[in-house]
Amino acid sequence: MIYQLIFHGIRWDLRILVAIEHENAYSQDIYRDELPKLLASGAQLKVLITYVKRMREETDLVGRIKGNYGKPKREQKTRQVIGEFLLLLGDSEGSQARWRAYIFHPSGKLGHIKARTDLKKLTDVI
Repeated sequence: MIYQLIFHGIRWDLRILVAIEHENAYSQDIYRDELPKLLASGAQLKVLITYVKRMREETDLVGRIKGNYGKPKREQKTRQVIGEFLLLLGDSEGSQARWRAYIFHPSGKLGHIKARTDLKKLTDVI
């Protein structure tokens, strides 16, 4: 999607390349608010950052996003998806923060990355 901005009589065509949504905690609101906005975005990269407490929440969220990628337009739950989608999920247990990243491609390919951060060392640096 291209937006037009006129500034001091000069027209600028602006294209959103990255759309980012951050939700402090996983809830059903993600499916009603954040996810539809991101999926409808014309951005080449859509990013959703949130935090989960249970594996079931992660499985459900990954499944719902994957349901919009790699399918013919008539089978998708929303309109045709453009660009890639990056889902960043975090949680913490004690002094360890765990991060998972899921990368969804319109072809249906799914990538998965896991990482751990030692929160004690991180706060020592800050």
